[in-house]
Order: sequence, then C-alpha cells, then structure tokens
Amino acid sequence: KTRGFIVCVAVLVLCVLFFPFQSSARILIDINSPGLTQLPISVAPFKSMSGSPQEGAVSGEMSRLLAKDLSFTGYFKIVSPTVALQDLNQMGLTKETIQFQGWSLLGVEMLVTGGITISGNTLTTEIRLFDVSEQKMVLGKRYDGALSSAPAMVHRFANEILRYITGTEGYFLSKIAFVVGDHRSKDIYTMGFDGENIKRITNFKSITITPDFS
Repeated sequence: KTRGFIVCVAVLVLCVLFFPFQSSARILIDINSPGLTQLPISVAPFKSMSGSPQEGAVSGEMSRLLAKDLSFTGYFKIVSPTVALQDLNQMGLTKETIQFQGWSLLGVEMLVTGGITISGNTLTTEIRLFDVSEQKMVLGKRYDGALSSAPAMVHRFANEILRYITGTEGYFLSKIAFVVGDHRSKDIYTMGFDGENIKRITNFKSITITPDFS
C-alpha cells in the first residue's frame, strides 16, 4: 500500500510539472494598498463604422467619456492617444490592426478600442480592451440600444474594466438622489455619479425629503 501511495504521489508531481494548469493573465490593482500604482491605459478614439458625421461626433464623445470615467477612479494613468506611434485612422478594433510595440514604447499597458454604428435611432457599439504586453484582447462587449443610451453603454464597459482590473464592482451606473428647494417647497432629484444627467423626480409643491431607493 505504501509503495502504491508513493507511486501515486510521484505521478501527481509529474503531472503538475509537465502539464501546468492554465490560468488567466488577469492584472489586478490592490485598491487598498497605500502605495497604489496607477495603471497606464489609453482609450483610442472610437471609430465611425460608416464614416457619417453623426457617428463621428457620437463616437468621439463616447471615447472621451470612457477616458473620463477611468480617470475618475484614480486607479488609472490616462495616456493620450494623440501621442500614439501609429496612424489612428488606420487602427481598427482587432489586434491585427494594432501596433502593440509602439503603444508599449509609450508605457501603455492596456488599450481600449471601439466602434459604433448608427441606424435611425439605434446605436450599436463594440468596445474591446487589449493587454498590450500580451498583445491580446482580454475584454470585448457589444451593446445595442437607443441612441440616447450611448453614455450608459460607456459606463457599462467602464464597470467591466474596473471589475477585470481590480476585482471590484464598478459604480459608473450609480445614481445619486438629493433634495433641492427652500422653506416652502422641496423636491427630489437624481443625477449620475459624475453629476451629469440631472432629473427631477417629484413635483408635489410641498416639502419632499429623505429620498430612498427601493
């Protein structure tokens, strides 16, 4: 029995040495570390898939909003894509179109690319996160919705990035409730985490206070 046990242990050791388990190359930031080092990341301008002026305007706003979201966390060092060592107009959504060595020379460790298509009032967005050193995509999402949902799509992908990098849930789709008014009338409003998209929720012409989500 003892000999059989030794043989089993030896086989197990050989399996571990010659057939290592595969693990995802996930980058983690310890957000509780007092010596937190920001992760260099760049958000390339999102592409207009049809080249229309409307798509160009919306795609530009979406990529700027994503960079703003990531900068807001304090976990990332945003590297401006304007210093890229490749023609951004020639760079697409796939890794074959990305000159990873050039981005690496700039110190960029993670790169975001995206593209949008607008058909009537429908917006389709594809956003991808690449590990520059590994030269591979680590996150990719497609979102479909109304044109007005463009900011929500960006916030949703920012949440995905935060979850992948730190292991914690993102807060970019959070809402803040607050009260506005005087001694005669107060009403409840909501806004996004960044102070944008303010909406009035009540209009009772009375004192309305202590908002509560349920």
